[in-house]
Amino acid sequence: MIIPKRENQIQEMFSLSLKIKINDIELDAGYGVFWGKKEQNLEHFQKLSKKIGFSEVEFISDDQIFYLRVKK
Repeated sequence: MIIPKRENQIQEMFSLSLKIKINDIELDAGYGVFWGKKEQNLEHFQKLSKKIGFSEVEFISDDQIFYLRVKK
């Protein structure tokens, strides 16, 4: 899955639904950002999580979704 860079779209924000699992607790949440000039993909979130102190445990990716498991 890739959040594409903003080209000529009218919308200024991009949002999506998330399912977050922490131990045995599942949370439904949303993620919204100002839609910028760079795409956001699995690699972007892998780098971001590492930068803020998480270590990667597992990842799965296909055309429509990606799953990133991290721990701190």
